[in-house]
Amino acid sequence: VVQGQVVRFHNLDRVEHYVFSTEKKNTFDLGRYPTGEYRDQVYDEIGMYKVYCNIHKKMILDIIVVPNRYFATTDKKGNYSITGVPAGEYVLKVWHIYGGLVELPISVQKDTVLPELSLTSTRVVREIEDHLNKEGMKYKVKSRRFYK
Repeated sequence: VVQGQVVRFHNLDRVEHYVFSTEKKNTFDLGRYPTGEYRDQVYDEIGMYKVYCNIHKKMILDIIVVPNRYFATTDKKGNYSITGVPAGEYVLKVWHIYGGLVELPISVQKDTVLPELSLTSTRVVREIEDHLNKEGMKYKVKSRRFYK
């Protein structure tokens, strides 16, 4: 998301959710809410943030806040493009939940083709799913899948 943007957490599932984050720069607790409702949260500071559900341990969201709209996500084949970037010197940053972060200095001129990049996985799903609830305690019951 772009710095200062509001993120809307919709509950489109058949069960309640309880969205929270314990990140130092953006701690919040949106409370429990039912299907069809939503809660908003503003992200004012650039950085990477984890968001969780206090009911469902396996519901984990990574939010990356960037300073401008010059970013992209890859398609299923890993392709990406970023258009409209003014000429200049930049740092291209690439992030993946399983592969960490890669930074590459890049000079943008007219018709610059972005380089191919690769990331090596350094984590597995169980490491990502291993977190505590909003009270800093282990989750009491195994999460069940209720998602659409």
